Amino acid sequence: MTGGRENIPTTPADDRFIRQRQYYFSFDIDLYDIPAKRNWFRVFRSAVGYIKFPAPTLLINQRTGVEFLPFYF
Repeated sequence: MTGGRENIPTTPADDRFIRQRQYYFSFDIDLYDIPAKRNWFRVFRSAVGYIKFPAPTLLINQRTGVEFLPFYF
């Protein structure tokens, strides 16, 4: 939501943002949960384990309902 208690005016004509709740559901891949026996995989896992990769996502909000996003960060 854009404002905690009220909508913020965006133009002098007193237009306002439409406040809405949004929920995102997606997969989260944690490389640290994969057991590593090889040293190269441990190095790889520590180097890229913090990067968020795009994944398919379901967006649920009050205005458009359920929406599928094929790649979302």
